[in-house]
Amino acid sequence: PLDDSQRRRSSSSARRSGMLLQTYCFASSSSISALLRASAAQLYSLPCGRSAGLGRIVTAMSSAAAINGGARGTASTPRLRHSTPTCPSTLRDAQYRASSRLGSPCRTLRFATSAASIRSRRVTVAATSAASMGPSPAQQQQQQRKKKLPPLPCRVPPPPTLPPNMETWQNAMVLIDKPQEWTSFDLCGKLRGALKIKKVGHAGTLDPMATGLVIVCVGKGTKHVDTFMAQEKEYTGSLRLGESTPSYDKESAVDATSPWEHITDAELLVARDRFLGDIHQVPPMFSAIKIKGAKLYELARKGESVDRPARAVSVSKFDIWRDEDDAQNVNFRVVCSKGTYIRSLAHDLGHAVGTHAHLTALRRERIGEFTVGDAWGIVELAEAVRAQRLGDIAPPKAA
Repeated sequence: PLDDSQRRRSSSSARRSGMLLQTYCFASSSSISALLRASAAQLYSLPCGRSAGLGRIVTAMSSAAAINGGARGTASTPRLRHSTPTCPSTLRDAQYRASSRLGSPCRTLRFATSAASIRSRRVTVAATSAASMGPSPAQQQQQQRKKKLPPLPCRVPPPPTLPPNMETWQNAMVLIDKPQEWTSFDLCGKLRGALKIKKVGHAGTLDPMATGLVIVCVGKGTKHVDTFMAQEKEYTGSLRLGESTPSYDKESAVDATSPWEHITDAELLVARDRFLGDIHQVPPMFSAIKIKGAKLYELARKGESVDRPARAVSVSKFDIWRDEDDAQNVNFRVVCSKGTYIRSLAHDLGHAVGTHAHLTALRRERIGEFTVGDAWGIVELAEAVRAQRLGDIAPPKAA
């Protein structure tokens, strides 16, 4: 180790020779920290005037596996005429600055031997990828705060029982049996007006023509909407062979027909098997999916049609059987993943058997473990909630 006088002489010599070593814009990584710690021990033990040792250390730092080349793919190491003994505390400070300055896309090491080269000579070393650099403790705490969710919402009991008080509605979820011609947004608006609570959202859209289960979350429960949306869903319904519509359902007029009488039950079952398991499905034009910032149904209403990329979905169950009264109608029961369009499934099944088809009825029976049998009617629920809020009735005590 150098004493104080040697250190002063070394510093003075370095200043006279114009030697400068600056390190800035360091991104945090374990590899560079390890190199700095190793370099600290070696630099601290170097005597004044020895440049070979420092040159080897700089070469090792710029050729280490954790540091790739700069913009041109390589980083040349400048020749240093003098070495500057560096105190370990200085390097520790550099490590501290490196660990506290996150998100920087690169590290810049500047080596200079004169005032002119200080301004012009730069070695840029690409940082390790963000994936390999773990977040700092501060970033980890911030991520944890973002991920921290309130407790699971309190489930509103099946009718006619309501929560014990209005405070419970601040973090609640309720099952609603959507009637035909209502939108999922209509359900939320009706309940929002009855509760006088702004945060009300649904966990999965149902088309206006469809009926069945919709999960509506209230208050802090809206933070769990994605959890409910990700669960598998079960539907029942019917499709009609030999006819197609632009929307793939009965909400629009028939625009094409084709023979269907020749299709046997066995052919339907063979075609059905093609849609079981993991499949890729093209969504209908009449959907809320955005393409280049525009919703598909808005383009469809203007008479426009665009290419839609197929999406990966999963169908774990697809039972079909002919209607006893009308063989042109085919009934079905489907268990599928999030994002599956039953309208597209009906349309594609028709094409698979060589004809047209469109959806004529749809009912959502289940979302995860929740069934439509435990759901409230929206009108009944709104009236009961409004009465509870106004204090007209006392809700029954929980058993």
